[in-house]
Amino acid sequence: MLASPFHGLPRTHRLLSAAAFAAVFKQGVKIRDAFFIVVAMPNGMPHGRIGLAVSRKVSPKAVARNIIKRQARASFRQHQGSLVGLDIVVVAQAHLGAKLGDAHIRRQIQNSLKEHWEKATKKCKKS
Repeated sequence: MLASPFHGLPRTHRLLSAAAFAAVFKQGVKIRDAFFIVVAMPNGMPHGRIGLAVSRKVSPKAVARNIIKRQARASFRQHQGSLVGLDIVVVAQAHLGAKLGDAHIRRQIQNSLKEHWEKATKKCKKS
């Protein structure tokens, strides 16, 4: 079942437990850029799952952290057809929150995530 772009992701499409996050961090492949660290691994399911880690080091303001998480979830929903069978954890880099005032940052975030999805798919299909 694909999630509607106007609704949140169903529980089945999210990483919810600390054990699930730990498994991805332990066994997954890491991809890094100026905005995010993405860790991905195959999950053997008919759909992808996403987990988000946006700490207070990114921004002390919850509004900024929530904007980043919303952007990541929206990008995941857009590209979930190509992310089938992957568990993905997205970790925001420490200074991303300070850059949110830049007018073009949301487009850069979307482009960054799109590149991460493509790289994660390629790397996980090889292993």
